[in-house]
Amino acid sequence: MLLRLLITWLWLPKEKSARRRKRKSCRDKEIIDYELQLKDLETIESRIQKVQKQAQTGGDKAAKLAYDVLVQYKDALEQGKSARTVTFETKDEQKIAHELFLLTSKPVMYVCNVDEASAVNGNKYVDMVCEAVKTRMLKS
Repeated sequence: MLLRLLITWLWLPKEKSARRRKRKSCRDKEIIDYELQLKDLETIESRIQKVQKQAQTGGDKAAKLAYDVLVQYKDALEQGKSARTVTFETKDEQKIAHELFLLTSKPVMYVCNVDEASAVNGNKYVDMVCEAVKTRMLKS
């Protein structure tokens, strides 16, 4: 089984101001997350347009199930949450969700560019990114 992994590269430049560096590193993460959520929302909305008529008029159970999955994803994405926060109970729902290949449903690895001295243990800017990720996970 292939593991699809989304790697987010956060560039931590040597800014003159520590405050500016802190804002930039966390802001970069937030911007990337937001852009991926927007792309997923675009994907979901286009799929809803295709499936909605079949689900409402055709009596197609698979289309109805797909529509329900898409609506759950749309609700989460519109609230600023990633697709990975949405859980499905049945195998059929999970299969439909998996087939969408949404960007924000993939595991994420954050990679921070640091100087050599901070490569092993990180630094306060890496800690800030870690804290932002933890905070985001708790809100989801």
